Amino acid sequence: DELRRLEGFLTQMAGLPTPEEYERWEVPHRAFHLSLVAHAGTRIVTMVAQLSDHAERYRRFYSTEAPRASERGMREHQAIVDACLARDPGLAAERLARHYSSVALGTLAVLAPEYDPVLVRTALHSVLQARTGGKNGAKNSEQFCSPTADMFGNTEHRVC
Repeated sequence: DELRRLEGFLTQMAGLPTPEEYERWEVPHRAFHLSLVAHAGTRIVTMVAQLSDHAERYRRFYSTEAPRASERGMREHQAIVDACLARDPGLAAERLARHYSSVALGTLAVLAPEYDPVLVRTALHSVLQARTGGKNGAKNSEQFCSPTADMFGNTEHRVC
């Protein structure tokens, strides 16, 4: 079952908490994130994998150098899984967006504290507005998903 696999990836990541184990940690971490979008179609999965590859050096830096990044990341990953277990794909998507944002903002804060990451905050704001029916026109997260069966057994959502 896909939800149990997500929990398994979390367990594997938790067993590799030190910066010295980053290479081994990255394997279940990558699988975790790709599993979240597995039902979004080949194009989206490929794009997420490519973006993950491009972001790897920044993720490595953040994960191994930023204070308490590992603990924060584990809490965020658990919150995403909790939303998936609750069968709430909108909340899972919101928590995933917050997770991506916290990594990006945390990395920028260390590497370039003078930089104003307005685009990161704008992207997160757009996701949150979509979930709550904000000004961007989307009434809820379902408008971002095409019908197909997902890890919840739902047919209304594709991305958890």
